[in-house]
This record gives sequence, structure tokens and C-alpha cells, in this order.
Amino acid sequence: MRLSKFNIKAIDAPEKGKMAVFNTLTRGMAILEGSALEGIEKGDSSGLGPEEIKSLEELGILIPEGFDEDLFFDVYYNQVRFDNTSLRITLLTTLNCNFACPYCYEGDLTYGKKQMSGETAEDVISWIKKRAIEGRVSKIRLEYLGGEPLMNLPVIEKTGHELLNFCKEKGIKFVSIIISNGYLLTKETAERVAAAGVESVRVTIDGPEEIHNSYRFLRGDGGKTYRTIIKNLQECKDVLSLSICGTYTKETGEHIPRLLDDLMEAGLGPDSIHKVQFGPMMPSDTGGKAANFDKRCIPMDGYHDMIIKGNEELIRRGYGNYAEPEFCPCPAVCSGDYTINYDGALYKCPCLVDHPGYEVGHVAKELNYNAEMVRCLGYNTFENERCRRCNVLPLCLGGCRYMALVQKGNFHNLDCQQEGIEAITVETVRRMAKEL
Repeated sequence: MRLSKFNIKAIDAPEKGKMAVFNTLTRGMAILEGSALEGIEKGDSSGLGPEEIKSLEELGILIPEGFDEDLFFDVYYNQVRFDNTSLRITLLTTLNCNFACPYCYEGDLTYGKKQMSGETAEDVISWIKKRAIEGRVSKIRLEYLGGEPLMNLPVIEKTGHELLNFCKEKGIKFVSIIISNGYLLTKETAERVAAAGVESVRVTIDGPEEIHNSYRFLRGDGGKTYRTIIKNLQECKDVLSLSICGTYTKETGEHIPRLLDDLMEAGLGPDSIHKVQFGPMMPSDTGGKAANFDKRCIPMDGYHDMIIKGNEELIRRGYGNYAEPEFCPCPAVCSGDYTINYDGALYKCPCLVDHPGYEVGHVAKELNYNAEMVRCLGYNTFENERCRRCNVLPLCLGGCRYMALVQKGNFHNLDCQQEGIEAITVETVRRMAKEL
């Protein structure tokens, strides 16, 4: 037996002389005496009994000699990527936005009349139903995005009601969420989208009032937005499950604790807010900054100390704990993930909307495997030596493809975040070990 190359060690966890070992591929964790682990590293397993060795093998921490971990990773990676039991759709109801955030990755796309029409919504509904029936899916996850998706409420209600009824009829689980700036999220609006199957909304707040208002202001007159958003959250907390996400820079990150205190004072503590998550602004292909789309798009290197401190502040106030590290492939390389633009064009990543050359189809046409779709779904191995040696490859999976496009000019390149992911994972494992 030998140690897996995907192991991460947290020294003196949960106490001095012990070591928590976490496998990033199997997500198995064990706590060992430091001396026993040192013995295994030297090829001496005499410090462990047969049952302990068997348990460590089941966790993936120990593997038999001759076992090909690279091949095992490839098989598991492709099983997850091509699991078509779920259909995951990001639907842009509009590219229009009532905010003029200077870091938005959509930039000038949020200007003009770019609303999804009722006719296109019908095509979207038909396309989703057809994919669901052909793939015999057991779950549809529909995420409304913009621009500001609530600026086209009729499309949310139309698609939501029809797909909700379709899923009930076919015995398919339906999960629907909205990512919103929160300014239009009145109680009446919350009740309308809830009736259309929306269960939760993720609202963006970038810091305490003065910080938030300096980044997230109204288009046109530059009006302040923070207090309206807080009022809406207070009124909607019993209607929808609420989450808060936000972005920060190295200059504004230190103000996150003050925002958390403000939220609690406003009655938006852990009992009202399902989840709170912050991430650093990422570069955009327009040369500015951009909000991270989700947890798979957050740049780690250079920010990991701030991310760790931010998580500690969340835990201190009861907003949650360190989530177990996940095997979470980019939607661009998953066969069941699609982004649908307001005009019905299909993409594999929301950040690519309206980028020439990255469209993979249209809801009004038969789905074909064009060159871009093949590039996305054919990207299934990590042949460079750096990736193959990396213990956090199962968590990184090549990083954010959009970040690779911005930094290297190639969407299908790698975005290495090893240092940051490893530091955050070690801290997470340390906390998990203490909680056992």
C-alpha cells in the first residue's frame, strides 16, 4: 500500500502530534498519529493494524501498489461530466440592468432593449422539455440570470409555471433560483416568483452601505441602492430562501465583518439568511474587473488569506461553517449544463454570452455538436505534468475557463489556482477535524 497523491495533510489537527489527512478525490478524511503517517511515507505500516489499513484504503487515503490514480481520476471525472440525470440551465431573461456596476463582466451588453420575448420563451420551454424527455432526467435546475432577471418578470412566470407543471406531470424534481441585485425584489414580486416555482434568491451585496453604494448604484442617476435592498430582504425573508453573495477587492475585503454586523442588526442573521458567500473580483476580458459568477469562478491565489479570514468571520456570527471541498467541474465541460441567452442562443458559460465564436446552438434549432461544443465536451484530460502531480487537481479541475480566456487568451486553457486552493483546503480540513 502507498499514500494517494491526492492527499492533503493538516499538521497538528485536531491536536498536537496528530494529523488530519483528506483525500481531494474521494473526500475521505482520517485522523492519524503523526508518527504512523511518517512510517507509511517511509514504507513502514507497522504502526497501523489491519482494520486501520483497510479503513484508510476505503477512504482512498491508502491505495494498492500498481493502482493507476490518473486513470481512476479520468474515469470519475468523465462520469460526473457526462452524468445526464440532471439538466442545469442558466436562463438570461434579459441583458438589461437597472444597475451600472463598474466591474460587471457584461459591461456594455447591459445597455439597450435586450429582453427575452414571449415567443423565445416558448422556444426555451420546448427545448428544455425535449432535452429532459430525451435524456430521461430526474432533475431540472433552472437559474435565472441577467442583466437583472427581475426586469423581465413575465418570462420568469411563464417559464416557471410551465416547467413546474411539466415536472410534476413527469415526476421530475424541479429546482429554481434567481440571482438578483435585489433592488426590484419587493414582497409582491417574491410571492409571484415563488408561485412560479422559485425557491430561493441570491442577492448581491458588496459591503456595508457606503462601500456597496460606491460599487452598485442605479443606472442613469447613480442613485444609492443599499437601503432598498435591505428593506426588500427584510420583507421577503419569509417568502423565499435568501442567500447573499458579494465581491470585494483587497481594499474593501476588510469591511466584510462590518457588513455582517449590519445584516444581523437589520434582522438578517443566520435564521433569515440561508447562506452568505463572498469572493474577490476577477479580471474581465474588457480589461477591467468582473464579479465572480459562482464558487467555481473565484480566484484563489493572492486572495486565499482573505477568503480564510472571511470564512472565519461568517462562522463567528453563526452564518455557517466551512463547507467540505467539492469535486465540481466547470459547467462548460459538462454535458448537462447550458446557458440560454435572451435571444435563445446557447452557450456553455454565462461569461461567454454574446462572445462571437462561443455559441453552441439555439433553442429554435436542433442541437448539433458544432466545433465549440466539441471543444468544451472533448476537454477531458490533464496531460501536462504540473496537473498530474497536483494534489488538488480534483478540486481545481483546471480552474475557471473564463479566467483562462482573460489571462491567456484561450478559453480552453488552464487556470492554475493550486496555491490558494491548497491553503484554503488545509484550513477547512483543520476545522473539520476539530468538529469530529
